[in-house]
Amino acid sequence: MLAGEGVRLPFVYNTSGYERVEALEAFAGLADVALADLRYAREASAAEGSGASDYVGVARRAIRWFWDRLGALELDGEGIARRGLIVRVLALPGRVDEAAESLVWLRNTLGAGVAVSVMAQYNPVGRARGMRGWDRRVGAEEFAPLVDLVGDLGFETGWVQPCEEETAERMLGQDMAAGYGAVR
Repeated sequence: MLAGEGVRLPFVYNTSGYERVEALEAFAGLADVALADLRYAREASAAEGSGASDYVGVARRAIRWFWDRLGALELDGEGIARRGLIVRVLALPGRVDEAAESLVWLRNTLGAGVAVSVMAQYNPVGRARGMRGWDRRVGAEEFAPLVDLVGDLGFETGWVQPCEEETAERMLGQDMAAGYGAVR
């Protein structure tokens, strides 16, 4: 309906980054903006945290694929993203050095023009609450060197989330059972 009235909204593809290039090729040309995560830099952490030891290679190939097709983030006059790639780098407890490795990889592979969003929002829920090393948030002191690194690497576009060490005891969905169900 909006397209008929001349309104064109960008299509935003929001992904964990764990996307095979073959799958991305199936819809090449549909996405205008990609929000892609880069959660891990080491296979062991990916296996432990997500059960996907191949995550690092798969995610890095997907991010390069998005970069080759969408390029640097482009904003309109109102600051709305119209095209490009934003890579979200999540700092994980005890693994902030992996987030740093991911930032260095992005800078060395894609350059300073890639938009990054460095996040400190990890909050253990579900199974992670009982896993040693995954059962806590990232501390401000732990996160600080990552903030410095973003500046040192000279990224031209991006965001750094403030590190808040405390969150509400109950987060939306943290106690939800697996699968889909009726909303009550």
